[in-house]
Amino acid sequence: MTQSFKKFIEDSGFWFIDIPRTSSSSTRLSLFKMFGKGYGKSNIFEKEFAKQSFYRDHLTANESFLFFGANSWRKLNKFTIVRNSWERVYSIYGYLLRANLIPAEISFSDFIKEIYKIFSNKESELKIWPKTLYSSVNFLRVYDGSIDKSIRILNYENRLEELENYFNEFNIKFEPAEPLMKSDLGKSYRDAYSDMEIKLVEKIYSEDIVRFEQKF
Repeated sequence: MTQSFKKFIEDSGFWFIDIPRTSSSSTRLSLFKMFGKGYGKSNIFEKEFAKQSFYRDHLTANESFLFFGANSWRKLNKFTIVRNSWERVYSIYGYLLRANLIPAEISFSDFIKEIYKIFSNKESELKIWPKTLYSSVNFLRVYDGSIDKSIRILNYENRLEELENYFNEFNIKFEPAEPLMKSDLGKSYRDAYSDMEIKLVEKIYSEDIVRFEQKF
């Protein structure tokens, strides 16, 4: 990231913490529509909608803070989208299958067992970019390990309405983008889980589940 990019973000006044599998690609392209090229994203399945990226995908709050510095970080309007942990894990599974990043034959049940091994610091057969599996809370921590309370939390389930309301606070019209990066699994996450798998995800993402009051 460059100083010219930093100035662009400072001038726009907004920074989005893009947690994986929370409609983050569509939200970044909405910001592109609203503010300009600095918010583009190129790493998407639907290449007809791709825009040049000027920063790495899925920067944490701490990485962003270190780039912008304390003064600019304090002035920016920061927001993120948080998704139900069980639904998000199912979406991660579908995304990794579609992107050919995990074996095509792996079942959802085996996928959960493997990511539980990863979170338990045991050897797993899967090699997954760590940030794909980060909890939402891990994206919101800053240098001292605390959650940055200046980041507005929006809910995935009502994201379009909440995004519209959020930007209305600044007298800015939210511009929805096309739905992108769908996992295409074809059924509700609630139909994909056994009781054991529900409990494993509860162990992995316990802090998210408690902090954001999530229920299966």
